[in-house]
Amino acid sequence: MSKSTRVQFPEIIRDPALEVNSDIEGLRGYMFEAPNGSQIVFWECDNKIEVKPHKHDFDEYCLVVEGRCIETLEGKTTILNKGDEIVIPASRIHWAVTGPNYRAIDYFGGKRFKYKNQH
Repeated sequence: MSKSTRVQFPEIIRDPALEVNSDIEGLRGYMFEAPNGSQIVFWECDNKIEVKPHKHDFDEYCLVVEGRCIETLEGKTTILNKGDEIVIPASRIHWAVTGPNYRAIDYFGGKRFKYKNQH
Protein backbone atom coordinates (compact mmCIF):
# COMPACT_ATOMS: atom_id res chain seq x y z
CA MET A 1 0.00 0.00 0.00
CA SER A 2 1.55 3.30 -1.03
CA LYS A 3 1.66 6.35 1.18
CA SER A 4 -0.87 8.10 -1.03
CA THR A 5 -3.43 5.32 -0.56
CA ARG A 6 -6.04 6.19 2.02
CA VAL A 7 -7.18 3.24 4.11
CA GLN A 8 -10.94 3.15 4.40
CA PHE A 9 -13.83 0.99 5.42
CA PRO A 10 -16.57 0.42 2.82
CA GLU A 11 -18.97 3.31 2.12
CA ILE A 12 -21.75 1.53 4.04
CA ILE A 13 -19.77 2.31 7.23
CA ARG A 14 -18.37 5.74 6.27
CA ASP A 15 -21.72 7.50 6.50
CA PRO A 16 -21.01 11.16 7.47
CA ALA A 17 -23.89 11.02 9.96
CA LEU A 18 -21.99 8.30 11.86
CA GLU A 19 -18.66 10.14 12.09
CA VAL A 20 -17.39 10.81 15.62
CA ASN A 21 -15.60 13.82 17.04
CA SER A 22 -11.88 13.10 17.05
CA ASP A 23 -9.30 15.53 18.35
CA ILE A 24 -6.48 13.50 16.77
CA GLU A 25 -5.56 14.70 13.27
CA GLY A 26 -5.88 11.99 10.64
CA LEU A 27 -8.00 9.69 12.82
CA ARG A 28 -11.53 9.12 11.55
CA GLY A 29 -14.16 7.08 13.32
CA TYR A 30 -17.69 5.94 12.45
CA MET A 31 -19.87 4.95 15.39
CA PHE A 32 -22.81 2.69 16.06
CA GLU A 33 -24.54 2.96 19.46
CA ALA A 34 -26.53 0.31 21.28
CA PRO A 35 -29.59 1.01 23.45
CA ASN A 36 -27.52 0.17 26.57
CA GLY A 37 -25.06 3.01 25.79
CA SER A 38 -22.23 0.85 24.49
CA GLN A 39 -20.53 1.98 21.28
CA ILE A 40 -18.70 0.37 18.37
CA VAL A 41 -16.32 2.62 16.45
CA PHE A 42 -14.73 1.76 13.11
CA TRP A 43 -11.41 3.65 13.05
CA GLU A 44 -9.35 4.68 10.00
CA CYS A 45 -5.99 6.40 10.13
CA ASP A 46 -3.69 7.37 7.25
CA ASN A 47 -0.72 8.54 9.30
CA LYS A 48 1.03 7.63 12.54
CA ILE A 49 -0.90 8.82 15.59
CA GLU A 50 -0.46 8.78 19.35
CA VAL A 51 -3.36 8.30 21.74
CA LYS A 52 -2.48 9.85 25.10
CA PRO A 53 -2.76 7.93 28.40
CA HIS A 54 -6.36 7.64 29.57
CA LYS A 55 -8.84 5.26 31.20
CA HIS A 56 -12.54 4.44 30.99
CA ASP A 57 -15.24 3.44 33.48
CA PHE A 58 -16.03 0.47 31.20
CA ASP A 59 -14.22 -2.29 29.32
CA GLU A 60 -12.87 -1.77 25.81
CA TYR A 61 -12.23 -4.37 23.11
CA CYS A 62 -10.09 -3.67 20.02
CA LEU A 63 -9.68 -5.75 16.84
CA VAL A 64 -6.99 -4.59 14.38
CA VAL A 65 -8.27 -4.89 10.81
CA GLU A 66 -5.26 -3.39 8.99
CA GLY A 67 -1.87 -2.05 10.04
CA ARG A 68 -0.30 -2.06 13.49
CA CYS A 69 -1.06 -0.73 16.96
CA ILE A 70 1.40 -0.55 19.82
CA GLU A 71 -0.83 -0.64 22.92
CA THR A 72 0.52 -0.01 26.40
CA LEU A 73 -1.70 -1.13 29.27
CA GLU A 74 -0.45 -0.13 32.71
CA GLY A 75 3.17 -0.28 31.59
CA LYS A 76 2.99 -3.54 29.59
CA THR A 77 3.37 -3.02 25.84
CA THR A 78 1.71 -5.28 23.27
CA ILE A 79 2.17 -5.04 19.50
CA LEU A 80 -1.08 -5.73 17.66
CA ASN A 81 -1.04 -6.56 13.96
CA LYS A 82 -3.82 -7.38 11.51
CA GLY A 83 -6.19 -9.88 13.14
CA ASP A 84 -4.94 -9.31 16.69
CA GLU A 85 -7.26 -8.25 19.50
CA ILE A 86 -7.01 -6.93 23.03
CA VAL A 87 -9.38 -6.37 25.95
CA ILE A 88 -8.71 -3.34 28.11
CA PRO A 89 -10.44 -3.69 31.47
CA ALA A 90 -12.29 -0.75 33.01
CA SER A 91 -10.25 1.77 35.02
CA ARG A 92 -6.89 0.67 33.56
CA ILE A 93 -4.57 3.37 32.22
CA HIS A 94 -3.61 2.74 28.60
CA TRP A 95 -2.27 4.50 25.52
CA ALA A 96 -1.39 3.62 21.94
CA VAL A 97 0.66 4.45 18.87
CA THR A 98 -0.83 3.42 15.52
CA GLY A 99 -0.39 3.70 11.83
CA PRO A 100 0.14 4.61 9.23
CA ASN A 101 -2.56 2.81 7.23
CA TYR A 102 -4.41 1.61 10.33
CA ARG A 103 -7.98 0.34 10.62
CA ALA A 104 -9.58 -1.11 13.73
CA ILE A 105 -12.92 -1.85 15.33
CA ASP A 106 -13.30 -0.85 18.98
CA TYR A 107 -16.15 -1.79 21.29
CA PHE A 108 -16.64 0.46 24.30
CA GLY A 109 -18.85 -0.87 27.10
CA GLY A 110 -20.20 2.64 27.72
CA LYS A 111 -20.54 6.09 26.13
CA ARG A 112 -17.14 7.41 25.07
CA PHE A 113 -17.73 9.51 21.94
CA LYS A 114 -20.26 11.88 20.43
CA TYR A 115 -21.23 12.14 16.80
CA LYS A 116 -19.39 14.89 14.92
CA ASN A 117 -22.66 16.63 13.98
CA GLN A 118 -23.84 16.80 17.63
CA HIS A 119 -23.12 19.94 19.62
